Amino acid sequence: MHLLKYFTAAVAGAATMSGVVASPSPAPLDLSSLEAIEALLARDKVALVSRQNLGDALGGLTDLLASLRRFLSPDFLDDTHSVVTGLAGLLAPPFVNQTRGLINEAGGLLEGIGPLLDGVGPLLEGIGPLLEEIGPLLSQIGELDLGGLVSAVSGLLTPETIKTIGDLLNNASRLLTREFVDQISQLIADVAPLVSAVAQFVTALITALLGGGQ
Repeated sequence: MHLLKYFTAAVAGAATMSGVVASPSPAPLDLSSLEAIEALLARDKVALVSRQNLGDALGGLTDLLASLRRFLSPDFLDDTHSVVTGLAGLLAPPFVNQTRGLINEAGGLLEGIGPLLDGVGPLLEGIGPLLEEIGPLLSQIGELDLGGLVSAVSGLLTPETIKTIGDLLNNASRLLTREFVDQISQLIADVAPLVSAVAQFVTALITALLGGGQ
């Protein structure tokens, strides 16, 4: 009996020792794995921040498009189209060419007036004594009965006169129709060559006068 007890205890101890010997030791900590995990987390963080920035940019773009949609209303587009169409019709080749021609002729006329203005100085100097002689005449005019003159003029402004003036203004407003304005515009376009001829004539006349004075 005692022998069996000792045998059992020996077998149990041997099994315990064999379990201790067979049990593997814990593996050492792999630092490269930790670095890989850290790099993966950093990459995910960058991707998350980029996604958040993209979301903010898309939100701002959405607000901008909403503002543009409110600004570009049908009325605004219609008004813009009307303005562009009107400008295109106004800046047509005939109008532009006529305007350029008038400006060129006016420039030539102003060049011819330059010498005439140079001769105005002596003329103004000669007016000085004339103004001194006009002084007494102005004094006599100051002694006139201006009150009586004003009364006479006020007598002319009767209700009938005012009514006549009103009728005249009404007739003038009926005369200035769209067709009349268009006709006047056409007349101005037709007169452009005449203005050119007059400018040349005035320039030649001024040149002749200045040449004759010398």
